[in-house]
Amino acid sequence: MEQEKKPVKQRFNIIDALLIIILAVLAVMIFFTIKDKRIVGNTTADAEILIEFESDPVYENLKSLAEVGRNTYDVKTGDRIGEITDVSYSDYFLEGISDSGERVRTRVPGMSVVSITLRAEVRKTGTGYLLNGSMVTVNDIITLRTRSFSCTGRIIGIRSEESGEN
Repeated sequence: MEQEKKPVKQRFNIIDALLIIILAVLAVMIFFTIKDKRIVGNTTADAEILIEFESDPVYENLKSLAEVGRNTYDVKTGDRIGEITDVSYSDYFLEGISDSGERVRTRVPGMSVVSITLRAEVRKTGTGYLLNGSMVTVNDIITLRTRSFSCTGRIIGIRSEESGEN
């Protein structure tokens, strides 16, 4: 009696699924690392800067939650940005053109703009500053958070703490 050899069928198994998942996660990580222009390597801090940040409008009852001395974190990456050294508030205004063509500026009740100064440890490069592996420039939009406050806004100024230069 001769036994016929059946061809061995390759089946999809749990190891194949795990391998595909791992490769997909690696591909996504590489994509976002390149997209965010994060620099991998020596990003040890060698300088301190002051970052001036201005928030988008926030509700007035929330503005007092941004407190001096609190650490701030980037919501997108979870990385520490720095420590709040100064907080100020201003009214939020909307601007427009009236029916008669005049420029009109109106205060929005219950809304404020929060201006925050942060002390951050960065790596100084020939072209600017690296904060957690990403270049920091004026007009960058970031979402920051503390333990009790979060807001989105833009960087309006960066200066070296020692020299006060922009």
